[in-house]
Amino acid sequence: MKNTPHVSWILFPAILALGLAPTATVDVSTQQTPVVQRDFTKELANKMRGTYVVAATGDVLMHEALGRQASPALLKVLQEANTTIGHAEFYQLDRPAVPVSPALRDVAQDLSEAGFDLVGLGDSLDGDAAQRTGLEALAGFRIPVARQDRLPVFQNLPAGRAALITGPNPIRLSTARYVTAEQLSQLKAIRDSIVARRTEADVARPIGVPADLPDQVTIFADTFVLGRVAGEIREEPNGADREGNLMAVRATKQYADFIAFSMPMPPTPKGSHYGTARKPHESVVALAHDLVDNGMDLYVGRGNHVVQGVEIYKGRPIFYNLGDPSVHRTGATPESLTAILATATYQDGILQEVKLYPVDLGVNPLERPASKLGVAMTPSADVANRILAQLQKDSEPFGTRIVIENGVGIIRVPREATVAIGQNIKDFGTFPAAGGAGGRGGRGRGRGGL
Repeated sequence: MKNTPHVSWILFPAILALGLAPTATVDVSTQQTPVVQRDFTKELANKMRGTYVVAATGDVLMHEALGRQASPALLKVLQEANTTIGHAEFYQLDRPAVPVSPALRDVAQDLSEAGFDLVGLGDSLDGDAAQRTGLEALAGFRIPVARQDRLPVFQNLPAGRAALITGPNPIRLSTARYVTAEQLSQLKAIRDSIVARRTEADVARPIGVPADLPDQVTIFADTFVLGRVAGEIREEPNGADREGNLMAVRATKQYADFIAFSMPMPPTPKGSHYGTARKPHESVVALAHDLVDNGMDLYVGRGNHVVQGVEIYKGRPIFYNLGDPSVHRTGATPESLTAILATATYQDGILQEVKLYPVDLGVNPLERPASKLGVAMTPSADVANRILAQLQKDSEPFGTRIVIENGVGIIRVPREATVAIGQNIKDFGTFPAAGGAGGRGGRGRGRGGL
């Protein structure tokens, strides 16, 4: 029974029929919905129940059928995880120019058979029409597709709901050039002289008055920052891009118990889109940490097609780059012919273990037929140890200890490594503006415990 008003609503019509009025009244205008302050250390945590296993790959460059020729042992890793995520890097309307490449419908079927549950999709070489066709083909196999618009796709499981967010490509970088104190003073004088002339009649494009911080100066499009050594150049993610990524993750945690985030690498320092650097860009490391602090549970970098290190940050795995389990043959470098399949095992939301399975795509090309180049195979013991030894070295700067057992890299994570986040967060935030519909749902393999 409700506390107010103290009148049985079943008898209310009879009371009115007798011409009587209720003895209790309610001033509805004074009632307010109580404000609930949620505990964001719980809201932003990994809330998957029981045992939950995630498998992750880098870019699946579909010149080769990954699921039909790859090593059965590697396919088993993908197929047995509760959630398997990857990124379909290459597709066109039907068949690409290379005659042996699979048709798009075959790519979608192949990804489904290989066990992928949540897939990111890159820009199409054939434009929007081809992207729509690609989405339709993947939807035909019930594979949720995360486009590069930060809007999540979901997988529903008995253990909870998993989400994948794909960040935009390319990452815009803001560049700062470092100068000495004396040089900064000279540059400010130059800027002031330019600003002073902004109202003169012969100035075709007047400069605005920059709102510079004390230790920096902006002249037209160039920003100079006070530093110890002149000539150093530092690149940082565009502020709006960073904010959009953080808000996408935090807002998605309203609907998801686990969030994986995939993002392309920024351009290399010399401007090339592709590189062979095994060290992630410092801006990527900083952003990955910020994403964890806003609710991300797993990070998968991609884009430069080279394996990079692994970090466990606050109990969340960060795979800076896993390489590609399927590659374009033409132009493939030795660095791009190895990859890693990674799994992360959780118990009631706490990371227990990460396993790293090496992949050989033809690192010794003369040891396999040309027809098998680019096909993901379990490497020999020697090649597996070589791949994992390099990964150990690349992961050391992050304090990550990888042990090698039977050709597999293993990171055992103590329970206390998982720490709470969200202490200073008061709300979920809002999704960044983006085109298309978000929250596209899909299938689930419900092997997770309750």
